[in-house]
Amino acid sequence: MNQKFDPKLLSNQGTQPGQIVITKEIIEQAEDITCINQLPKLDTRGKIIDGEFILCNGQVFTDAFRLKYVSPILSPTGKQTIGNLFIGKICLVCGKIFNPDEWVKQRDEHVKATKNTILDKENKDAKTKL
Repeated sequence: MNQKFDPKLLSNQGTQPGQIVITKEIIEQAEDITCINQLPKLDTRGKIIDGEFILCNGQVFTDAFRLKYVSPILSPTGKQTIGNLFIGKICLVCGKIFNPDEWVKQRDEHVKATKNTILDKENKDAKTKL
């Protein structure tokens, strides 16, 4: 597949109604998502410190599937098969399922708590430097 293609041909042509076209500008302005799962804090010997937690902050997620065995009796083809059921995204650092609603809620709470503070000013300055 060493065919050359023109990226301009991949514009909005052929997109179906309701389909989103993501451009380079959108990606550059989008906010990175980090994992918000809490992990137990460990001491220097690797033992869990009771009541203390750290945020995972993982930035790489992968699709997670639950595998299902479908017997020949239930299968539409009459043959046994394995089906997969998409269950969400999993953080590769901590292995927990990512909940987008929870992430948005925590982000909104953080923005509200830091509004008009030094942290808010630093965040705005960092975004303008990009």
